[in-house]
Order: sequence, then structure tokens, then C-alpha cells
Amino acid sequence: AAFAALRMGNQKQAAEILEAGRAQLLREAMERDRRDLHTLQGTAHDRLYQAYRSAAVQLQELQAMKFDERPEDWERQLRMALHDLKQAVAAIRELKGFEYFMKPLPFAVIQEQAREAPLLYLAATRHGGFALLVKGDADPEVLELPELTEEGLREVLIGPENGETLSGYLRAYVYWRQRNSDRQAKRNWLQNLDDTLQWLWRTAMGDIIQWLRNSGLPQGAEIRLLPAGLLALLPLHAAWKPDDGQPAGRYYALDAFTFTWAPSAHALYHARRAAQNPAKSLLAVDNPDGTLKFSELEIKVAFACHGLNPGKRLAAKDATRKNVLEAMPSYNVLHFSTHGMAGWAEAQESRLKMADGDLRLGEIFDLRLQRARLAVLSACESGVPGLRLIDEVESLPSGLMLAGVPGVVASLWLVNDLSTALLMGTFYEQWKQKNLAPAQALRQAQIWLRDVCVDEKKIQELKRDLPEAAGIRFPADIADAFFKIASLREFKHPNYWAAFTYTGL
Repeated sequence: AAFAALRMGNQKQAAEILEAGRAQLLREAMERDRRDLHTLQGTAHDRLYQAYRSAAVQLQELQAMKFDERPEDWERQLRMALHDLKQAVAAIRELKGFEYFMKPLPFAVIQEQAREAPLLYLAATRHGGFALLVKGDADPEVLELPELTEEGLREVLIGPENGETLSGYLRAYVYWRQRNSDRQAKRNWLQNLDDTLQWLWRTAMGDIIQWLRNSGLPQGAEIRLLPAGLLALLPLHAAWKPDDGQPAGRYYALDAFTFTWAPSAHALYHARRAAQNPAKSLLAVDNPDGTLKFSELEIKVAFACHGLNPGKRLAAKDATRKNVLEAMPSYNVLHFSTHGMAGWAEAQESRLKMADGDLRLGEIFDLRLQRARLAVLSACESGVPGLRLIDEVESLPSGLMLAGVPGVVASLWLVNDLSTALLMGTFYEQWKQKNLAPAQALRQAQIWLRDVCVDEKKIQELKRDLPEAAGIRFPADIADAFFKIASLREFKHPNYWAAFTYTGL
């Protein structure tokens, strides 16, 4: 539908269609639980609030009933509850500030979300792909991407239909994920990741970057990506082309701009107020199961860069589900250094490992994190959306945004313990000590990790500075492990730095 609107020259309508089709369940949940809705309680509008809550609860209870538990007049009750809910919603929409309560945003409000950074909707269709750029002060622009087809995207992700080889981004990744100690499986994954990212440059990101430059956006400017469908699985910021003038011999998309992600413009609309929260207090969940060798280092550097007091560290057996859930609402920055697992088939199965079990996406949905500014999920697969309804963008980052966190750092695949610790330490240094915005800090940390191992001078400087970085002495085994890997130039590969994305504001 959006593609058809674009062909008819109606870019604003296309933006509304794209936005209305994204994260509908998340949008509805955000509207139902929006903070300012509760301010109606005890006011002259309390009657409206109570009518809405009563109808919403009744409808939810009726819909949750099993078939054999439903009363004879269940359908009549359901129609009445829907009628009452629609009436209550219509009345609330008459109030100032609630004009778009429980309905998609019109283009003018979508455009408001692009004031600080443009929104870039990206989609593949059977006819070819397109990028739609929404700026805060101009009409939307469109770029056609004829080679970005649904068929081509599916083949790159899954491989040939006969399935005789382990080619394809997802097929290679799943094979490596199941055989994590198999060197050949890892080499195959690395090659497929490289091939996928080069394909992304050829079919989409190369043209997009030139187009963004021509539109007047400066080097390093933030672009908020809203990729549709299976594109949401890919690290678009790591698309590349060969370039001998670059330290790693490649020019990546993030060398041009700072790419961040958003579930929808509606999610940004709700996150805007919380983005003003300070980032002074840190809750760190540190290695709950004791298997992450470099987690303690990562957490120490995070605290040192903040100079934090107050702050709280829940380590090892103290990092229980109960302790973590109770502590989260009291802190501005939530850092999880643990294991993660995506809910590939069912988003609700996305989870973070705690000392006594898993903290699941459904539990995060139920939180109210009114003080939070940022969550950092330093864990495997912590940013992967569920595949079953991929345009719902159900994931740990969107769950945390629903709970009130305006910005989330998370990963798209299995990440290396050491490279992640170094990346996170540099991220906090760039954010808290050099005062970059969090998204810019993540970009600079990724560039640093990518380039540091291909420059002998930088390696020697690192050897000099590493032992006392951030005032924390690095244990000898950590330093030895790093320089062994550095000497192999391994960290320049996007596998080690490109997994992490920034979602939100």
C-alpha cells in the first residue's frame, strides 16, 4: 500500500501507511499504559478515566476466556464492552493532549518526531525497495531501490531454495549458534555476514548514503531507521564497500552517519518525555551465572566512567530475578552484563539470564521504569525481534521502551565476551567522559574497536594505556588475551563490533 502511494506521488500518505503498519500491538499497549492517562484520576475527568479502565478490563477478561468457559451471552457482553470502550476512547480524545489516543499518528505528528533526527523508513517489496525520508522541516523524500526485492532479501537471509549449502545469513548463523565451538561453522558465519553486508551496500545503503549526503545532512548526523519486515534483522549500519583508504580496508555505512533504530514514530512520541531523565545512577547486573570472564572488568569501567555515587551492583548469586526487578525502577541507567537469548519464533521467549532463572520479555512489559534514561543489554541476541510477527517489532528493546526506557543498546547475534567488554568500556568513556550523546558514543566505540587492531601505533598506545584505563588495573590474563587477539587483527571483522544497535532516543 505504501509502495502504491509513492507511485502516485503521495509521500505523506505513504509515511502514514508505513507507520500505521508498524508495531501495532506495541502502540496500543503504550497508549493503554501511557503515564499521563493516570493523571486524569481524581480530576474533573476522573469519570472518563474510570469508564475507560472499566471497559478495557472487561474486554480483556472476556477475550481471555477459554471457549468452554464463556457464558451464553458472551458475544453480547463482548459487543457491549467494545461499544463502551469506543465511547470512552472517543471522549478522552476530546481532551487536550489526547487527540491521538488509541489511533495511528497523522503525518504532521510523525514529522514532529523527526525534529532532532530524520526518520528513514526502509522496505523491500516484490517490485523493488524504497527508502522514505521524513525530516522535521520539509516534505518527505523518496528513493527507489529497484534491486532491494523481497525475493532477493529472502535468498540472502535464508540461502538458495534447495538448501544444499550453508549459505544465507540466517542459515549460517543458526548453524554456528548450534555448534559454537566448531571453527568451520564460525568461518562460514563470518563469510556469510560479510557477503550479506556487502549485498546491503550494493542494493540499498550505498545509494541511501549518497542520497542523504545530497539532501544536505552533515557527516555523522543521526538517522533513525525504521526497517520493515526481515530488514529489521540486519545491521544496516555495517553495510560496506572495499576502500583501501580506510584502516580496515572497507568503508562502512556508520563511517558516514550515526544510524539508530526505532520501533515506530509512535514509540518515539512516547519516549520523548523520558529522554529528559538524567543519567546519574547506575544499576549493574554482573555475570549472574559466573561464566563471563570479562564481565567484572566491563562493570568496573562503567562505574569508573560514571564516577557514580549512588550506584548498585548485583553480581553472581545476588543477581536474582526478584532483586533485579525490584531494583530496576530506582535507577537511571540499567546495565546487564549477562547471557541473552532471542525468542526467534515467539518474541515473548526473549530473555536475559539471571542467577535463578530468566528475566523474560513479558515481565519487562509489566514494569514501570519512570526514572530510566538508558538500558544497555550487553548480552547475546538481546535486540533480535521475533520472526512470527516481525513488523510488530517485539523485542527486549521495544519491551523496555514500553516500560518507560527511552533508549536501549542491544545486540543482533552471539557476541564475544572480550570484544564486548572493550566496546562497552569505550562506549561509557565516550558517553560519560567525552559527553557524546549515547547513540554517537556507541558509533565511536564501534569505530574504535574496528580500527584499533589494524594500526600498530594504536596497539602500542593501547598497551601503554590499557593497564590503568579508567583507573582500573586490568588483570594480566585479560591484557594477554586482548593482545593475542589484537595481533591476529580479528576484531576488525563486523562480527565483533556491529552486533550492537541503539534503539530509541
